[in-house]
Amino acid sequence: MPFLASMHADRSPGKTPPMLSEIAASESIRIHAICHGVALIVVALAIVSDTPELLRIGAAVGLLGALAFVWFTVDVTRYLLRRP
Repeated sequence: MPFLASMHADRSPGKTPPMLSEIAASESIRIHAICHGVALIVVALAIVSDTPELLRIGAAVGLLGALAFVWFTVDVTRYLLRRP
């Protein structure tokens, strides 16, 4: 979605696409990426060690990452709706 958002944000001929930081808060996509990676590692460890509590922690971190992606999506949608 980040690539698609920047490619479709401005279709004026001869104009370069805007940077992702101009479209949405960069914190949201950074938080998403970090949470996604951590959640994958924690869930993998939970499966290997057969620890349900660790699985719950991994799921919670994954949920935070998903919420950060929703934040990013809302920012992109607002940007696209504001443009002429």
